[in-house]
Amino acid sequence: MQLLPMRDPRTMSWFGAGDWILLIYILGLYVGIVKVILPKYMAKRKEFDLLGYIRCYNLLLVAINAVFAYKIARRSYFGGGYSWFCQGLDLGGKDTTLLQLNYLYMFVRIFEFSDTVFFVLRKKFNQATFLNISHHCIAVGLPWYGVAYGIDGQICLMVLFNMVVHVIMYSYYFLASFQSMVPYLGWKKHLTKLQILQFAVVLVHMSIPIYHDCGYPPQNSILVISMYAYFLVMFTKFYGSTYSDAKKSLPETNGSIARANTHKIK
Repeated sequence: MQLLPMRDPRTMSWFGAGDWILLIYILGLYVGIVKVILPKYMAKRKEFDLLGYIRCYNLLLVAINAVFAYKIARRSYFGGGYSWFCQGLDLGGKDTTLLQLNYLYMFVRIFEFSDTVFFVLRKKFNQATFLNISHHCIAVGLPWYGVAYGIDGQICLMVLFNMVVHVIMYSYYFLASFQSMVPYLGWKKHLTKLQILQFAVVLVHMSIPIYHDCGYPPQNSILVISMYAYFLVMFTKFYGSTYSDAKKSLPETNGSIARANTHKIK
């Protein structure tokens, strides 16, 4: 088996497709801003009051993820004839609508870099963790790779599951920003469980093309499996350390670290 699968001919002319230098530049700029530039800028300044912006941001991401999930579902598993078991790539297909939706969603993941920026501007430096930053980098790196070597097919179930989780997650963040809602948010730890379930399901589902030939590149599966195995381990450790004490299961006004992307609000 060769290291990389065949280049996707449908996306050859798309911006960023196969341009790894640009990806490194984008990720490097993100890391540099949140770990060096902004911390130095905020060192002797008072934290910004971003409550209103963060609420709007969370609502916007709820809506964006819901719309993308609906459109991708209609083009794949709920109207597009996709196989739930193993779905290959249609490299010769003329309809690129599904590819375009996945491609556009990649830029939504870049927009989510704002999560970490909010942490730093509010002087929550301890929340700009390695897990938080690596999660954002991987969330952009995987679809960037997909644009070049196949961004549809088997991976669409992972994308849909992730979007549904994001709808629930950002809804929680929005509600958790209101003091009056705190008594009703006892399902925080269940959100973390849902995320862990997501990683487990994706690991199993993406392993199928490795053993069953359905026209989906096994190289793509191996890449996704390696990234999601990392998430599964890290989020499981987070769950164990956070909820080992029953008192820690109480909802926080500040949202959840479960995805390592919280917007903590006092």
